[in-house]
Amino acid sequence: MSFGFGLPLSKHLQKVDIDLKVATRLADDTLEEIKCFRNNAENSFKKLYTAAQFQVEITMPRVIGRQVHRMNIQAKSTEEYYRITRFNPYMDSYITELEQRFVNHKIKLNNFQSLFDTEENEDKFIQLADDYKDDLEFTNHSLLSTEYKLWQRRLKNTGKKPENSLQAMTVCNKEMYPSVFKLLQILATIPVSTASNERSY
Repeated sequence: MSFGFGLPLSKHLQKVDIDLKVATRLADDTLEEIKCFRNNAENSFKKLYTAAQFQVEITMPRVIGRQVHRMNIQAKSTEEYYRITRFNPYMDSYITELEQRFVNHKIKLNNFQSLFDTEENEDKFIQLADDYKDDLEFTNHSLLSTEYKLWQRRLKNTGKKPENSLQAMTVCNKEMYPSVFKLLQILATIPVSTASNERSY
C-alpha cells in the first residue's frame, strides 16, 4: 500500500523524455500523498498490519528493562509496537529522502520556470541567463530583456502552453530566440535522477 506511492514516480523517472519540470511536479504530488499517509499513521498502518496478519502470527520481541541495540518501547499491542518502531521511522525516512533528492531540483527549476510562465518576472530570466552566460551567444541585459518579452508574447499567442522543455523547443524558433532556445536545451539535458542518463542534442 505505502510502497505503491513511489511506483508511478519511479516509472516516470525512468522515461527518456521527462524533464526537470515534470519530475519535480510528480515528486511534489507523491510527497504530499506520502505525508498524508504518514500523518494518518494509525489508520494507515492498521490496514497494512491486518493484511500482513493474514495466515501469519505476528509477535512482539520481548521487552527488557535496559536495551541498548534496538528500540525498547512499552507498547500495548504488537500492532502499536511495529507501527512505532518500524512503520513511522520508515515513512519519515522515505519523506526525508524524497525532499532531499528534489530540493536542489526545485531551486534550479525556480528560474527556469520563467521560460514557461507568461506571468513570471523578467528578473528570473535575467538571473537564469547570468547563471548560464558561458553557454549563451550574448549576455547583454537589454538584448536578453527584449528577447524575453518577444518569447513571452509568443507563449501568450500559443494555443496550448508547452508543459516541458521538449514541447517548448518545438515552439521556440532558434534564430529568433537563441538564448531561450539554449536555456530550454540546458533544461532538457539536466538529468532528473540516477534513473536517467544525461541527454545531449
